[in-house]
Amino acid sequence: MRRISLGVVAIPVLVCVYLSRQYIDLAQFPESWDFGGDIARKINDFVNWFVNQVDTFTTGFKNLVTYGLLNPLQDLMAQSPWWLMAFVLLSVGFVLGGIRALVAVAVCEAIILGTGLWNDSMITLTMTLVANKPFRLPLGNNLHFIQVPAGFDAADKRIVELMSSGDLVITADVPLAAAAIEKGGTALNPRGELYTKENVRERLSVRNFLDELRGSGVNTGGPGAFSQRERQLFANQLDRLLARHVKPALR
Repeated sequence: MRRISLGVVAIPVLVCVYLSRQYIDLAQFPESWDFGGDIARKINDFVNWFVNQVDTFTTGFKNLVTYGLLNPLQDLMAQSPWWLMAFVLLSVGFVLGGIRALVAVAVCEAIILGTGLWNDSMITLTMTLVANKPFRLPLGNNLHFIQVPAGFDAADKRIVELMSSGDLVITADVPLAAAAIEKGGTALNPRGELYTKENVRERLSVRNFLDELRGSGVNTGGPGAFSQRERQLFANQLDRLLARHVKPALR
């Protein structure tokens, strides 16, 4: 009986195999049955919608915490004497955890002060953006925007007027970098190149030569897109400059 059943099943299987060898269309999966792509698209649409909704909420919550709590707290800590902040931390530790927390906080503060890390933790930076068009910046006491009238090099001239010796200017404009260095500042290209008195002269010569070529009708092309290597190089240079030039804010 089992052999008969196997024979009954094997005959149509063999027929199907034969037909699939003779007729290629029979061996292909019908495109009309491809409902998996529709399901995948609907799932992707739902996921994208959900991510957008959640992102709106999380972004709002992040801004609320940052601008409503963290930035005011940072300003308060940066503008207060070090001994007052140390006392506040000791008091908070005692109220929340008792004498053990008080001792732990005292030990940590002693380590921070003894190693000089308190200076770095209290360092604050001020950034000023100069442009001839309106620019919206996040809220914060350490971010400033100055709009200048439209005109050739108006923003560059204003930057040079505002800066002091030791200030950092981030720019891809070589003449502005040269003026900043001449005034005693530091200039950093957004692609990570640190301008110096030596290389900025060479960059000026190259720039002037390319301007002459463009003036004669030669297409010299433009800068390429930012690469990940350039972004990392800029971040490393900026970190080194801040560690080297920023003055401690210990009071």
